[in-house]
Amino acid sequence: MAEYIRNQYQEEYLPDMVIPVPLHKRRLRERGFNQAQELARICASTLAIPLNSQHCRRNKHTEHQLGLSAMERHRNLKRAFSSQEFEPGTTVALVDDVMTTGTTLHELSTCLKKAGCEQVHLWCIARAHHL
Repeated sequence: MAEYIRNQYQEEYLPDMVIPVPLHKRRLRERGFNQAQELARICASTLAIPLNSQHCRRNKHTEHQLGLSAMERHRNLKRAFSSQEFEPGTTVALVDDVMTTGTTLHELSTCLKKAGCEQVHLWCIARAHHL
């Protein structure tokens, strides 16, 4: 993933920091790890970009998105995230494992932009088709 990203950014500057999609503490306890965090850690290290896992958080424990319609996903994630303020001009790469409808990444991107982030780049390992 990191090598693919490096190739995609040949003519562009890489983002200022890498942020994994956060899990709620209850989901993290259930799962034992955050898969987005693991991907983000490797990408940040390989690309020599700071990893920031503390900048934003998931405040609301939500039900699993699997099996929910696009409207239900949106409702499920409404106000689920919060973020610290960003320095003006900050560009971040938001890392997730799988994107299905894009609702999680959209909600979190909106949160980051409201906190002052200038640009949000979305990095995912897979794109699932929502059936």
